[in-house]
Amino acid sequence: MTFRRNKMLVVVIISGLLFLISGFYLLFGINGIIFSRMVNREVDDLFNVCAGEREDFDLEKLTADLPEPVRKYLRMATNGIDYKAKSARMTHGGEFRLSPDQPWLKIKGEEYFTVCKPGFIWHARLKMLPMVWVEARDKFHNGRGSMYIKLQSTFTVADSKGPEMDLSSYLRWAAEIPWFPQGFLADDYVTWIPVDKRQAKARFEYDSLKGECLFSFDDEGRIIEMQSDDRFREVEGKQVKTRWKGYYSEYREMGGFTIPSCCEVVWVIDGEEFCYARFRIDKMEYSYTGVFSD
Repeated sequence: MTFRRNKMLVVVIISGLLFLISGFYLLFGINGIIFSRMVNREVDDLFNVCAGEREDFDLEKLTADLPEPVRKYLRMATNGIDYKAKSARMTHGGEFRLSPDQPWLKIKGEEYFTVCKPGFIWHARLKMLPMVWVEARDKFHNGRGSMYIKLQSTFTVADSKGPEMDLSSYLRWAAEIPWFPQGFLADDYVTWIPVDKRQAKARFEYDSLKGECLFSFDDEGRIIEMQSDDRFREVEGKQVKTRWKGYYSEYREMGGFTIPSCCEVVWVIDGEEFCYARFRIDKMEYSYTGVFSD
């Protein structure tokens, strides 16, 4: 009799645990849907900024006064496309890590950009362990940046805002322009400064936000490196300006433009490079009216 009671108790406990686990995963699934719907609403708001009729694009006229490596790069990257790309969207895979001594974690995401005006929304999921994930949304819209991160799509890990976040997010948009090359010609926000045959500096200004990025080009005119000293990194709860670099490689034609399909992102800390993100672009699409039909 005691054996039967113990066996029944074990069955009840296991059933209760399975029911509890199922309930948690149902909750996580519902919160994941809520998170995605929030992102979709934000993307709609982002794209509405640039919605309008298709516009002609005269590359030679728009690049006449730019530094030579920038002109060469834009001829290579735009492939004779004669309409303005007003917005863009991508899907990507890759890896991410939080510190040099931690392992690389798989990441998949999508990102949405406005070309006519600085803006982006990045939505990604980082796999920490089997059945454990982090969902993130990074955003720059109307001059404001924010990073929102939830464990299991449910428990808030970070909700970062403020002046440092605004500038850092703006510079992320600036560093990702090689994925929508016509963004370098948004002269209301970008001013080019010659350096030499292989480098040019871009000064980005948007409302009160100001920052610079130095771009390096190879012999074929491709952008291969970016660095900026104006982006912030969190150090023990404080925002500290730290040299930030990106390396672009494996150029391919996507959506008519020639863009890098791989990118590595690093912080330079005490003279040493710490690579914290490696992205691989799976798909890139462009809209000439600012919105997408699907």
